[in-house]
Amino acid sequence: MTASRVLPAATAVLAHKRLNDIAETLGRKVGGGNYDFGFRAGTRQVRVRDTERRVLAMATETLAQLGSGERIDLPPTTALGPGPSRFVTLGTTAFDLPAYADLLGGNRAWVSQVLRTGNPDPHRSPVVAHTTRLALAFVGQATIAGADPAKSRPFAHGIIAAAATGIVVDPVLAGIHARRSTRDWQPLDPAIERVYAEARALTMIGPDGPKRWPGFWPTVGDVPDELLTAYLAALEEVHSFTAGRPQGLPSFEAGGLATTLPDIDQLRSAYGILRLDLSLSGWNAFQWWAFLLPLWVAPSIGLIIARELPAAQFFFHPGALTDASFTEAFSLATGIASLTPLVWSMILWSQVPDRTGVFVESLLLFLARVGLTTAFAATTSEGSGAGVRWGLALPLLGADIYALIRALIDLDGDRPFDAFVRMLQMIPSASGFLTALLAALAKLFGVSDDGGFWAYWAIVTVVMLLLGIPIAVSLTGSGLRNILLSGSRGAGLRAADAVRALSDPAVTDPSAPALVFDDSTLWADGGGDSATLIDLRYPSGHRDLIRIWWAGADPLTIAHDGHAITFHQGATDTPVVVPRSGRTAAALASAIADALPDLHAEVVDAAPDPDLPWPFALADPGDEFATRTEHDLHAADAKPVGATREKAYLLRQAPRVDLASVLGAGSATASGGDDIPLVPNRSLSDLEQTAIGAAADLAVLMHLGAAPWMATVVPPAAGALPPLPALGKSYEVFRHWNLDMRRVNEWRMIVQGGAESEKAGQPQTSDPGMLAGRPAANAVPAGSAVADAMGWLGLWRAWLRMASDLTADSAAAIAMPYTPTVRRSNGTFFQPTNADLSAGIRYLLDLP
Repeated sequence: MTASRVLPAATAVLAHKRLNDIAETLGRKVGGGNYDFGFRAGTRQVRVRDTERRVLAMATETLAQLGSGERIDLPPTTALGPGPSRFVTLGTTAFDLPAYADLLGGNRAWVSQVLRTGNPDPHRSPVVAHTTRLALAFVGQATIAGADPAKSRPFAHGIIAAAATGIVVDPVLAGIHARRSTRDWQPLDPAIERVYAEARALTMIGPDGPKRWPGFWPTVGDVPDELLTAYLAALEEVHSFTAGRPQGLPSFEAGGLATTLPDIDQLRSAYGILRLDLSLSGWNAFQWWAFLLPLWVAPSIGLIIARELPAAQFFFHPGALTDASFTEAFSLATGIASLTPLVWSMILWSQVPDRTGVFVESLLLFLARVGLTTAFAATTSEGSGAGVRWGLALPLLGADIYALIRALIDLDGDRPFDAFVRMLQMIPSASGFLTALLAALAKLFGVSDDGGFWAYWAIVTVVMLLLGIPIAVSLTGSGLRNILLSGSRGAGLRAADAVRALSDPAVTDPSAPALVFDDSTLWADGGGDSATLIDLRYPSGHRDLIRIWWAGADPLTIAHDGHAITFHQGATDTPVVVPRSGRTAAALASAIADALPDLHAEVVDAAPDPDLPWPFALADPGDEFATRTEHDLHAADAKPVGATREKAYLLRQAPRVDLASVLGAGSATASGGDDIPLVPNRSLSDLEQTAIGAAADLAVLMHLGAAPWMATVVPPAAGALPPLPALGKSYEVFRHWNLDMRRVNEWRMIVQGGAESEKAGQPQTSDPGMLAGRPAANAVPAGSAVADAMGWLGLWRAWLRMASDLTADSAAAIAMPYTPTVRRSNGTFFQPTNADLSAGIRYLLDLP
């Protein structure tokens, strides 16, 4: 469930660069003076307005907050330097730390889901989620906890960068995923395209970006307890977990979830796993292959050693095999391979120091294997009896069996990290058995002289090294979290996907329109006829709707598409059509049960039971498959209907991709579904056209708005102009966005323009803490109309260009030639004046 960490960090670095540029250009204008108006007209005085001074003050203070403490390690040659604090990149993990803590046990991944979407159940995902307030709540809690502002303020800005990434980038990721699959998008999708996007994002900072990547993050020991204390307090303040967390659908709650948040020690260990995950997720296939090299070469080394042992030599020389031959080959190879799990365990221990017990156990198992192997080696030259040999070989095997049993117990107890560490302890026995098997094959093939042995050994070695390549490719970009959760998410990429990607520009340079949802696809979870945005939920997606079973004598099958069901019984077809009105799951279940005698249908979640989406209410059988090709092959499949409730056929709701719309990043006058490149090229020449560039600009707006929450911001003096008072807090840019999904109007409001106003009659939050102290405003504040028409990012970019222009008066009722013409939501066009643009910026940043 956790999202990529490369893309939010890239957003943070790009936003910091944009702020530097803003401070430089606005500072030049606010400095006043004259400009050359031409040969005949001479010079004129630069007109400095209060809005420029205030924005400059916010940018200057924001840069100070972002750059406090130790900065990330950017190369001196990059155009992005100097970089922000390493605690900014740490802050980008704020939405995901509980999911990493879940790897240690406790079933707390739902906490991250709540932080991102407002509900632990993806199928009950609200439109209004308190995501952006987390950063502001953390600021207050950090003061209470006594955290160092040089670390806590950058951390808060990192939360903002992660939120901006989710708001803008995730709908584009969902659009890319939808081109390959009808399955519901999750934050780690689409795997193969995301890996290439992350690699390109890292190269933006230079060719050695991947090597510098781990240095972007503070070490586990550098993270103070006060910061983690403030983080946990902020989670509680925003979501009131102890008073009762948000509830998912009844079928989701039946799974049982932990009721407590992780503690500081668990968070610290979670961050250790996350740092390791960060490093591994950046590895390419060759790095994985080289790291796993001991697995590929251990059997080859074992064969060489076995050839020189008293009894095992008869695998490769004439002579009868005995039990001693097998115990020698197995035991010595097991001992050789025991070094690999020790090294890997110690690497893990250095990153997750709080899991002492499982790593001490790994160390003790290694020492036991060394002792047993040494004793076995000493007995081989003495011709020891079978009792001695087996007395040493069986404990070697027993150590791995013990590790396997403990790993299964950990998996049953939902502790995948501990299970993974213990699974590593099974490598020695696996290597020992493989060596013995290869030796037996050598005997079978009649390998009995030096030339034959080395030819056989070379073949085995080459085959093992080649077999390691697809395994390494499949691990590329997966990171540790995907490996640990391989049972549910898959251990990284499929080799076929990676090979295909080498020559597929759609993968290596991913782009797609944003996948967004029209208001007609939303459903009201409470509120009745007076439901507002607070009550609305995004489409539930591919969830279980109805159990269907058949108690009749003859076999019954079912086929279905988005709105029609057909039951096949022999030569008889019985249709059931989803009605256009009153199409609840309960009504559909009743219609199904009435279609045939002995046919039973039961709603999975009896409440809430909203109208099913239209025109695609139901999934088809092809939606169970991972790719579009597989979907198309199986969409019309007829499936058997089970004879009992326990074996019932599950009818599912249509996946979200069937209900979504696609929008581009251009103006509302452009093609609505234009592709949006995910990341820019290395020169950043196309930055504003990319999803990461849009996220960086949104992050800039939110960084500016957060600055007065963290420190007093006083606009700078400007010549003879009177001083300005300190700025108040900003509120407008901190909407309560769901990070995983966007409404059509939200996308237009932020990115594309042409949005309908949502200021009148639509409360944006049920959170009084967010609005405490906000001055009263009109139903439709001045400036909101131009912001809706241009989109926040279009307005911000147009105002920056105009406000940085030494020849432009930002309060003038004229439009600059380069200011774009935009279309309002009612279809009319206009070109905003300088005064319009400034009013829009004052509205977004709550400036006087």
